[in-house]
Amino acid sequence: MILHSPLEQFCISSIFHIEFGNTCLSFTNSSLFTLIGCTLMYSIYKLSIYNATIIPNNWQAGIENLYEFILDTVEQMLGDEKTAGKYFPFIFFLFSFILFANLVGMVPYSFCVTSHIAVTFYFRYYYLGWYNYYWV
Repeated sequence: MILHSPLEQFCISSIFHIEFGNTCLSFTNSSLFTLIGCTLMYSIYKLSIYNATIIPNNWQAGIENLYEFILDTVEQMLGDEKTAGKYFPFIFFLFSFILFANLVGMVPYSFCVTSHIAVTFYFRYYYLGWYNYYWV
């Protein structure tokens, strides 16, 4: 896939189609770069804690600092460690997903997943359902 214009990076194009009757399941460039971002996130987190020691190396210290930063922020916002522990996994994943999706999108002529409103709507409705499940 060759892009002739920098604005073509915002177009969602199908890589391959799978059709079942009237249903079309397409694997798009958005799906591909979401998969790349999630794989990159998983790989960096997994490699940073591989052979974890009491005295951390640079990668392990970086991930631990990120973890503590997000945990402290959630605790300060909610004011209670028990409530923060309930919300922390979702907020940590959301922060990490947006971070790595934007890092992948910084590569010239790649696709930025978070530039589309559909991703924002997905996380909004996912959060709404998750909130209603735990609080209502």
